[in-house]
Amino acid sequence: GADIVCLQEYAVGIPSNFLTNQKIANALKMYRYRSIIPIGTSGTLKFNIAVFSKYPISKSRKIKYDSSFNGSSIHELDIRGKKLTLINNHLESFKLTMEDRSHYSAFIKNLNSETLDGLRSSIEQKLGPAFRIRARQARAVAEEIKKIDTDYVLVCGDFNDTPISYAHRTIQGPLKDAYAASGCGVGVTYNENFFWFRIDNILHSANMKPINCTVDKVRYSDHYPLWCYLQLKEGIENEKFPYTETVVSRIGEFLAVLMELALYATVPHRSLHPGCRQTGSRRRRNVALQKQLRVFDQGNRI
Repeated sequence: GADIVCLQEYAVGIPSNFLTNQKIANALKMYRYRSIIPIGTSGTLKFNIAVFSKYPISKSRKIKYDSSFNGSSIHELDIRGKKLTLINNHLESFKLTMEDRSHYSAFIKNLNSETLDGLRSSIEQKLGPAFRIRARQARAVAEEIKKIDTDYVLVCGDFNDTPISYAHRTIQGPLKDAYAASGCGVGVTYNENFFWFRIDNILHSANMKPINCTVDKVRYSDHYPLWCYLQLKEGIENEKFPYTETVVSRIGEFLAVLMELALYATVPHRSLHPGCRQTGSRRRRNVALQKQLRVFDQGNRI
């Protein structure tokens, strides 16, 4: 199993039809260390953000920003004598109702001015406020990242936004996107209502090497789980400073996303990149790799 498991919507309740802390603890009993940080409540449900780890967690706290049911947490882990800072995120969602989602689905199925008008009137009032809230949350997380002085940095979670969004770019900064570096295809992580986007992420410092970042197509929730092997490079300085990025790099990433979206829309084949055709051999090769850290990121709801 994974060495580190990050859960963004860890909801527990009292009624028998809900998960409880004890039920989850029994299911994840292989993890000796855990951190469960409260986010908010709704009736008998308690919402948390959680990390389960096979490595010691020495520090844990909530990152301060305003939200009723979303949040981010920061942790320090001891990985074989090296310090790793982990930030687990569940940023603000659009809070779309079932009616909003049905309007969007109707628009995707039947692209015309009538369905567009229905979609616009339904959700335009929700998009702007959610973008602004996520922007503030992303800046708060980015400020925490700037202060990190541990050996390694790992940032993951449900950003509720795409790889070319302001929130993603602000949090990523000079960090590396594990899926962009080692995954195949568009990497859709949300699986309902035709919202086919990668909104779940694993970001890491430059002194970690991502291997075979994968979206598992198992429908345990409305998010597919995202996991990755991360190989810790020894004797290499953490390259997270200065906190800058080049315009050329960002333009290149944007064009790559556009090309992938075009391919995804026109080619009904699972392998969008040449490297995807080597998935079997890659996996066999990855199994043989030693001293690597497997990180499992499970989002739950958009």
